[in-house]
Amino acid sequence: MADRKGAYGGAPASDTSFRKTWDREEYAQKALDRESRIKEEGKAKYEAAISGKKYHRRASTPPDARDTEARRTRLDVSAQIGKTMLVPAGSAVGKRGKGAGFWCDACDLTFKDNLQFVEHLNKWRSQKSYVGRCG
Repeated sequence: MADRKGAYGGAPASDTSFRKTWDREEYAQKALDRESRIKEEGKAKYEAAISGKKYHRRASTPPDARDTEARRTRLDVSAQIGKTMLVPAGSAVGKRGKGAGFWCDACDLTFKDNLQFVEHLNKWRSQKSYVGRCG
């Protein structure tokens, strides 16, 4: 009865043996980094106030937006003005297939006006799946 062991043997049981142990050096370093960042931001706010400007903290760029790039060519929507196309009889229902309006050949979708068509080209799914083919 003199030696206390846990129910599973090994180390002696205690009420707090299940708790996480914290790395004090790591969190001390994080606190120092945070304090220095706050000090730099305060200095930038002070300098902005002296110069009569408002301080805006720069937000970090989201990781999915870092790989985006501008369209290399302009959309030539005006070239389709006055064109006449024969449309099959069953194509008026839904967006799938070639119908009356703007047609994306890569996605096989038809749009009634150029705003919907441009919005489609700017969506990430269209750009991701059909890079260079859409538009």
